[in-house]
Amino acid sequence: MRALASLACLAVAACAHAAPPGDPASIPGAMPAAAELSAEEIVARAHAAAGGAAWVRPETLRMSGYGIFYRGGAASVHDRHEMWRVYPTEKGDAHAADGKVRIDSFKDGAPVFQVAFDGATTYTEDGPVAEAADSSRWQANFGFGVIRFALDDGYAVRREGDDLVDGRAAHIVVVTDPAGGETLFAIAADDYAILKVGFDTPRGWHERIYSDFYSKEDVDWAQPGRVRLFYNGVKANEVIWTDFEVDAPIADEIFVLGGDAPEPVEAFAAPDPFAEIQVYERAAHDRTETECDRLAGHPSDPEKVGDGVERPDMDLEAAIAACVAAVEADPGNPRLNYQAARAHGYAGRHAEGDPYRVAALNAGYPQSLFVVGYIRLIGWDGRPADPCYGGELIRRSAAAGRLAGLVGFPHYASAGMFEGCGAYPAVDAGEMAGFLDRADEMTDDFYQQLLIEQLRKAL
Repeated sequence: MRALASLACLAVAACAHAAPPGDPASIPGAMPAAAELSAEEIVARAHAAAGGAAWVRPETLRMSGYGIFYRGGAASVHDRHEMWRVYPTEKGDAHAADGKVRIDSFKDGAPVFQVAFDGATTYTEDGPVAEAADSSRWQANFGFGVIRFALDDGYAVRREGDDLVDGRAAHIVVVTDPAGGETLFAIAADDYAILKVGFDTPRGWHERIYSDFYSKEDVDWAQPGRVRLFYNGVKANEVIWTDFEVDAPIADEIFVLGGDAPEPVEAFAAPDPFAEIQVYERAAHDRTETECDRLAGHPSDPEKVGDGVERPDMDLEAAIAACVAAVEADPGNPRLNYQAARAHGYAGRHAEGDPYRVAALNAGYPQSLFVVGYIRLIGWDGRPADPCYGGELIRRSAAAGRLAGLVGFPHYASAGMFEGCGAYPAVDAGEMAGFLDRADEMTDDFYQQLLIEQLRKAL
């Protein structure tokens, strides 16, 4: 109780020294910023900031990432969350389904939900359902796209009082569509990014808050990396979009679900953020040799149990079965997850192997850090190569003592593969010299030592 009283005193003291808000003009978001701008001018600037004409009238969009869903204070991570979209050329009702759309959400390799609209029919993972384009499901999902049409004939826009979104001053603009529906948008007062959308749904007042914007080279598109979704002020879920593709062809069959409907070709799902990657602790995991170790262990893995097996000598189907069973028995074991991913990857079954690969990666398993880094460096799994992300994973494998990383990271850095990268990978000559010193101590192979010496000279 004495400690609580002390904390209360500190809080009161802090409040006693804090100054109250000043005059209205000094309070962010209290008074209209750029009051001379009309709602139309604000929307036009938002269009330009988002990507201009290519953003206002796109043909298609595919986004991939992961989702976090909340219930009763608990969070559930869906490790693969994807959306495919074919955009309409006109929009009469902001909150009815139009064009074509499909949303998939998977957890641990199994679908949590799938829903699609092919322009006429709604589908779930079980097949077509008797549901109109303006059903309660679609009214809760459609709304943002009306901002693209807001300056067209038949639409009206108006300003409302400015506000703050995540501490950023924002203009509030309301768009009225030809059907009479209203959709509220918060547009940043500084760079005109679209920070929030809000509209009424059968589930209540719905808001989405957009942040962590990023873009791609040669693509006029500002992509929010994080979207938080609220109903009646309570956060229902978040989506972290880690990749996107604009105006690529999407087959009509993608938007048909259930029965014999074909599944989209899946690539290795975008990796979890670096923040999810832990420090590997060997002592925390069982090291009893399993059939998975005998059939799928990598001979060069410093954490292997047993001798390991080279790729040409692997019985892939037997290895997959053994490793899936081993992971089921010990799901938190990074070594077994890595080996399950290895077997699936060599079999070309990247999507099935992805949950195992991510589990080993997030555990900081040194071999997985290097292998996933190499996969992303060259795009081995079919996705576009990402040398920046892959390079950081290889650097981390080196820091964890993996010989391939200790030599590989300085090699790729010297070859210029990380030129143009931003915050990662961290390329430091002193750190790389230390990597090579550690590698030199680990090997007496003549050719490896020649490479180490060449890399020292290159640094």
